[in-house]
Amino acid sequence: MIDGLFKPNADGSDDDGIMRELLKDFYSSSGKRKPDQIIVFRDGVSESQFNQVLNVELDQMIEACKLLDGNWSPRFTVIVAQKNHHTKFFQTGGCPDNVPPGTIIDNKVCHPRNFDFYMCAHAGMIVSN
Repeated sequence: MIDGLFKPNADGSDDDGIMRELLKDFYSSSGKRKPDQIIVFRDGVSESQFNQVLNVELDQMIEACKLLDGNWSPRFTVIVAQKNHHTKFFQTGGCPDNVPPGTIIDNKVCHPRNFDFYMCAHAGMIVSN
């Protein structure tokens, strides 16, 4: 989990968290605009921590936005990247070779409600003989 996304002072008047600083930097560098949507990319999150990201980290980000402007409520999209898996994919037709680089699997073996997918971005390390 990320510590310090939102750290309100004891009197609730200010915040020393990471989100506040990032939002202020965006506001000053974008002509005093506030984003309508914020996309968060997270890595290093296991499946057992998904709810913590949504219930703790996302809540802290929302609170940081409200502290800067009580009427501002941007939409959030949280994307969790997981790089390591032990799943082997095969080509159709019984071919023992690895799938080609750029292969994306987004159905049948993926979660039925989450927007997840497998991407084989590069050639497999093990080549069959």
